[in-house]
Amino acid sequence: MNTCLRFLVPYVAILVFWYGYANAWLTVAAYHLLIVLFARGHIALPTPPENWRYLAWAVPAVLAGPLLYMILPHLAGDHLAEWLAARRMSPTSIMFLLPYFVIVHPWLEQTHWSPLRERTPLAHPIFAGYHVLVLPSLTTWPWLVFVFCMLMLVSYLWGVLTRQSKSLSPAYLSHALADFGIVIAAWMRT
Repeated sequence: MNTCLRFLVPYVAILVFWYGYANAWLTVAAYHLLIVLFARGHIALPTPPENWRYLAWAVPAVLAGPLLYMILPHLAGDHLAEWLAARRMSPTSIMFLLPYFVIVHPWLEQTHWSPLRERTPLAHPIFAGYHVLVLPSLTTWPWLVFVFCMLMLVSYLWGVLTRQSKSLSPAYLSHALADFGIVIAAWMRT
């Protein structure tokens, strides 16, 4: 039961604040608040892995930014700026979001999803699905399928990294690098 409720955390935040209020800031705040509430004090800082070579596996995540920058015109056309503005995000606010989205978001999200990935492989499509839930008004179905498949793969790889390294650090670092690139790519395209 607790696992099912934890799976619903991002979906509730998105349905209420993304769709109900069209507010990206409130959506992220609600998602993170629900993560903290469900964690019940079990949120720890990522610790270094026993073997530092696992951190090297995070480096390919740097490619998320340049890849997104290249495909954004195909994925979103020339509607990205207006799509973000409709959700109370401007190029300036994106830059304010950057430190939070690169430091806090990956930490909370990995803390939330790592145990879920260990419990069931359903965590991968559920993780990917909540991300795709915000995109239908921006892109087409073929791109949604592509994003969904990529995020399922990333979730699976983060699970493997966490399990093998016995640490959240490689997945956290990978997530932070990817988010940094994604936010910068979105900012550059607005």
